[in-house]
Amino acid sequence: MGDLMIFAATILWAIEIVIAKQALKVMSPNIVVWGRMFFGGIFIWAYLWFTGSASLAATLGTQQWLWVAVTTFLLVGYVLTLYHGLAYVPAHVATSMLALGAPVTVTLQALYTDKTIGLPEIGGVCLMLVGIVWLIFSYKKTKVHHVLQNDYR
Repeated sequence: MGDLMIFAATILWAIEIVIAKQALKVMSPNIVVWGRMFFGGIFIWAYLWFTGSASLAATLGTQQWLWVAVTTFLLVGYVLTLYHGLAYVPAHVATSMLALGAPVTVTLQALYTDKTIGLPEIGGVCLMLVGIVWLIFSYKKTKVHHVLQNDYR
């Protein structure tokens, strides 16, 4: 069931990226970010209301609201940088940068927990980093080739 939910989340995220990329063709990234965050907040509160959990928000303490603020700040930063990047590069290039999250997570987990990094994790991190570097350089090479072709026409 967990794998199915991850797959569904991935499909929904891909749909979000396609919609955002289309919206960015005619709107400022800041407006698209505002829309995503505003309507996302409405959907979260609607979910809480439909599940009967909205009233629990009133029982949150200062420490819990601080964590809500911290995670909200991180989410806004993520969406701002992603959508601003999406405005300038193809979706596959912008989203490939998100693969950096896995090596960062593995590293942070090793630093802040008792879990040691094994050979499979190190191999996976290395493969992801190689893939990201390959994507960056292949995009730059394609872009330079396209520019050179247009200069000689």
